[in-house]
Amino acid sequence: MKYFFQALCKSSFGLCAALCPALFFSCSSSQQLNNWSSIEGEWNIIELKGSTVVPGQEQKFPFIGFDTTEGRIYGNAGCNSLIGSFDLKEKPGKLDLSKVGTTMMMCPDMELEQRVLSVLGDAKQIRPINEQQMGLYDGSSKPLAVLQRKAADQ
Repeated sequence: MKYFFQALCKSSFGLCAALCPALFFSCSSSQQLNNWSSIEGEWNIIELKGSTVVPGQEQKFPFIGFDTTEGRIYGNAGCNSLIGSFDLKEKPGKLDLSKVGTTMMMCPDMELEQRVLSVLGDAKQIRPINEQQMGLYDGSSKPLAVLQRKAADQ
């Protein structure tokens, strides 16, 4: 074993060949949601399909809140309020938001709201990105939306 590591260290190709697969697999593995309580609270929707969310003038910042004791969601899509539920009996992380309801106000700019509702309708999973962010996914490795935990004073 000692000679293997000596030879590996002498060869930059050998070092790369040994380390690259480990780096690839560690980067490509995604975190999973271990329990529903980790999504409890309110989350700003800061990114939709790779684009940063920028609310229009006098438009609310879209957010989604999770009540993990009741399995309810609430929030705002940018204009209208959101309300719905999710199944706490599902494996943590499996999420179907296709039946989210909204109020029916007409706002000057409905484009952001339509994008938010479209993404929520397509979402099938929620997974941590880091300690302060979650991603909504449709089964692919790229998040449909990035959620940022709201600060306590927001």
